[in-house]
Amino acid sequence: MKTYFIFLLLLLFYACNEKKENVVETQEIVSDSILKKQDSLEELKFTVEETPTDTLSEFSEIETFYVVVVDTSLNYAMLHQKMFDVHHKLTIPIDTMGRYYNPTKDLITLPEDDEDELYAGDYFPRRFPSETLSLEYLSIYKNNTNEKTIAVVSGIFEQEKKADSSLKEIQKVFPKTFKLKTEMFVGCLH
Repeated sequence: MKTYFIFLLLLLFYACNEKKENVVETQEIVSDSILKKQDSLEELKFTVEETPTDTLSEFSEIETFYVVVVDTSLNYAMLHQKMFDVHHKLTIPIDTMGRYYNPTKDLITLPEDDEDELYAGDYFPRRFPSETLSLEYLSIYKNNTNEKTIAVVSGIFEQEKKADSSLKEIQKVFPKTFKLKTEMFVGCLH
């Protein structure tokens, strides 16, 4: 796009220094060039629309996932206990990703000396599919949510059917469990 803009400026500059007849010719050439580029863009748009979504998602940094949430609260201690209750009753493994609750910061955080220097001492969200329990900030998965609301997440799924299956099993013991559809950024956070 930059190249075309520069080309257009050069043509206009050249046209200003030539006779009026040449200006008309230059404008026609530029107009034809722009129309050809618009046609190319339309072809590209058509091609993208016809490409299977599986192929497009390979290049996307946003993925659609289904998150199963057992419970939410602002109270970390209560949800921490709930996570262990779910673990014991349903044998779902727990994966804290090395994070813990720092009461001074009032934050679920990686250790201060974590190897990830950018997120050491800060919250790093769970963003990829797995069938494990963890405590996460609900705002990562659901817009317009209090940023301090914590969720007991029992799984992140790529397929809705798998999420629904997990949801039904967990609801037998924990009836408040629900499912969220979320658009998750899966690109690099560094």
